[in-house]
Amino acid sequence: MSVHESLSHHSFIASIHHLRSIDSTNTYALNAHALGELSAGALVVADYQTAGKGRFQNRWESSPGDDILMSFILQPSAACQHWGRVSFPLGVALHQALEAYLPFDSNVALKWPNDILINGKKCGGMRHDTNASLGVIILGIGINVNQVPDDVHRTSLRCESGQTFDRWSVLNDILGAIGDQLDCISSCRVDADEWNCRSACIGQDIQVHDNGRVQGKFLGINGDGAALIQTNDRIEIVVAGSNFRLVS
Repeated sequence: MSVHESLSHHSFIASIHHLRSIDSTNTYALNAHALGELSAGALVVADYQTAGKGRFQNRWESSPGDDILMSFILQPSAACQHWGRVSFPLGVALHQALEAYLPFDSNVALKWPNDILINGKKCGGMRHDTNASLGVIILGIGINVNQVPDDVHRTSLRCESGQTFDRWSVLNDILGAIGDQLDCISSCRVDADEWNCRSACIGQDIQVHDNGRVQGKFLGINGDGAALIQTNDRIEIVVAGSNFRLVS
């Protein structure tokens, strides 16, 4: 079954664009929308990215034809100052979709702010790019489906389940979960309880860099999606950061 046949029934998808190879689906979608070539609701999927991006310009590695590499052009209902929250309801949707593909004893969890872990290893991630003047967010999602990563800190649905999957079937379920969460995603509404119960690091000692190093116990997120970190004498509220990691 083709990607169009597999995915076209989702009512919030206005059009589907399948690319064999592209530098980055997010870059392509953002530029094409700015030129008037793609409208809000367009879904871009690729078999391979030559310059896939994670947060902070980190590369997103993938094997040709093995994984889910997608971008969706979202016209949010939220004011642009709240767009940074979009990864949290999106993460909940991805968690709900992916856990169905894994053994019952697998630990699927969300790492603040935008990673999906399986049994402690990274299986997927999200990146959003924005154009406030055009009123859109580009939701970028990468999920390792069938690749066998050569990095011990990364994994895939195949590695954790022992099965290979039709990636369009997996993406179909992901889009179904996104559709179920679409109101929350569009309004960039954070349900802290829903996210925290799926967190990989609640109660653990972590370190995060946010214009300086903050170290302490991760308490979860608040209703804005900010990380709450208990240090020796207070609770630090970290809005955005990099190098979020466990302290051994």
